[in-house]
Amino acid sequence: MQAIIISAADSGFFSLLQGLLASLQRFVNHGKSLPQLGILDLGLTPEERRWLGERHQAVIIEPEWDFDFADRDTRSPTFKAQTARPFLPRYFPGFDLYIWMDADLWLQEYAVLEWLVRGSRNRRLAITQELHSAYKRHYDNREIMGKYAFFNDFFNPQTAETYGLTPSLNVGVFALPAAAPHWEAWRRVMRHVLSVESSFYSEQVSLDFAVYSRRLPVTWLPARANWLCHQARPAWDPQSQKLVDPCPPHHPLWVVHLTMATKEMGFLLEIIASAGQPGVIETRLDFFSIQKLGEAGGVTG
Repeated sequence: MQAIIISAADSGFFSLLQGLLASLQRFVNHGKSLPQLGILDLGLTPEERRWLGERHQAVIIEPEWDFDFADRDTRSPTFKAQTARPFLPRYFPGFDLYIWMDADLWLQEYAVLEWLVRGSRNRRLAITQELHSAYKRHYDNREIMGKYAFFNDFFNPQTAETYGLTPSLNVGVFALPAAAPHWEAWRRVMRHVLSVESSFYSEQVSLDFAVYSRRLPVTWLPARANWLCHQARPAWDPQSQKLVDPCPPHHPLWVVHLTMATKEMGFLLEIIASAGQPGVIETRLDFFSIQKLGEAGGVTG
């Protein structure tokens, strides 16, 4: 099976993309194999494109506007990261499996790649719902009703009543076979959504509705396969030198997703009690910061 990992970035996101690629390279350095890498160029410099090609043998594609919508001509080219996503098999033809990863995340465990592949068998979508007992969204009525409001605005009150309170799919990480029916369903719904409003969440709401309303086949991966840092800060395990689930039994996170404002924030992370070193540690959550933290042995603050 031929698979490809695809991400997207402009120059503003290039340092985050480097973190993602460095996290993948660690697996190669330890004898693991990786799929081909593809990058959607949303505004990279020639030097950045050259680095991606020479260092990572990336296939680099400049996406077009794949939908016609009212304010298309005034939108930033970075919005193509949303509009191009349902068309990945067209931009990168010839692969059996498409694995998408946002540039603002990095991999801590190779297991997520194995489960993305396994979960996508039989034309299934392998993806994570925004569900975890530590996530703040479950305790904030504004967040609970946020998706409901989107479905009411993009579709109608009946659709909002039916699907507006279902667990949201997060499109930051997913795997989907080329032959899966989800691609066409996603495109059809997104065309409608963009005709209403070109929201930042257009592609996520569209895939969400397509999956639930058409009962498309899905493998639900656990929260640690796409940990949303703005929803709950991880904990730190100095023994394994890894970010872990803040709730017992503190499984290592597979994917650390620097969602919302967490890309550049510093955090005080709880050190898990089982490590015998109660306390907190201050750090940012990007790949390079956590790598340095591990090299320093996770000194308490």
